[in-house]
Amino acid sequence: MKYTGMFRVIGGSVIVYYKDEIKFASHGMNLPDVVARWLLTDVCRKLQRKGRKATGGQT
Repeated sequence: MKYTGMFRVIGGSVIVYYKDEIKFASHGMNLPDVVARWLLTDVCRKLQRKGRKATGGQT
């Protein structure tokens, strides 16, 4: 599944923006774009879970 969001790197941190959600983490030894992809996937899955709970698990 593809997700579209934005990210920026400030210092040693990656900040990901997707819809109304913002998530950040330090990238350490990993490439910032890889960490951004992980964060974006995490945010999108979180929103999908919220959506399923709001509809009672029906798709």
